[in-house]
Amino acid sequence: MATKPKRDSKVIDAQVDALAIELKELDDAKELATNTPQSIKDLGYRVAGTVVTLETQARWAMLHIAGIKEGKVSTEDRAAYDSGSMMRYGESHPDQQYIVTGDNLYIPATPDAMADINPSHTVATLNIYTCMGYSQQAFGKLKSENPSLHGIYGTMRDDWSNYKNRVWKALTNKVRELSVGKAKRDSQANDFEVRIDKGFDEWDKGVKNAHKRGDATAIEARYLASKAAFWLAWKTYKA
Repeated sequence: MATKPKRDSKVIDAQVDALAIELKELDDAKELATNTPQSIKDLGYRVAGTVVTLETQARWAMLHIAGIKEGKVSTEDRAAYDSGSMMRYGESHPDQQYIVTGDNLYIPATPDAMADINPSHTVATLNIYTCMGYSQQAFGKLKSENPSLHGIYGTMRDDWSNYKNRVWKALTNKVRELSVGKAKRDSQANDFEVRIDKGFDEWDKGVKNAHKRGDATAIEARYLASKAAFWLAWKTYKA
């Protein structure tokens, strides 16, 4: 009885990885369909939620990021913010797989390419973390040492740079909007809404001080969530 030829383990592993990527892309497509507005009305509903969420986050930033209202944030705080943005970027930009030839040529690991892979070739998994794991100097050296990989990472780094700057700008623009709005309200007549806003300014400090004193009821996360819920109800109220 004829025996079936053994398949190279590298080929099998690579094909399994390729299938995993296809499944991940399918999940991403389903998520995109779920998050895509179904009508203009639905769009308005989704954007309203986004605006409220961003405002809550901007108010938190005003309390916890020194200098953000003045546009003078420390390198450490900006780096921490960008690391969080990179986590979100990584979630929306899945791993990419490439077949690496003997002369370091990186070829996209498509199903057809994987079916004909040379056993001597390897499969590399690239993503934003492997990309940014290179220092600026090390990345520069890739241009001469590994031009194929340098080209892939160059595109990835440019895309990531644009992404993180947009995410940072979204926050700082909202902070600026809230800061200007507060200054404007302070210059106006002391109507009830202004008095409420000033009250929250005091409570913003009060909850932190009370927590430091050991007050178990002074839970900042609960306070901020309650504050956001109050402003949402206040601004969307219809008599």
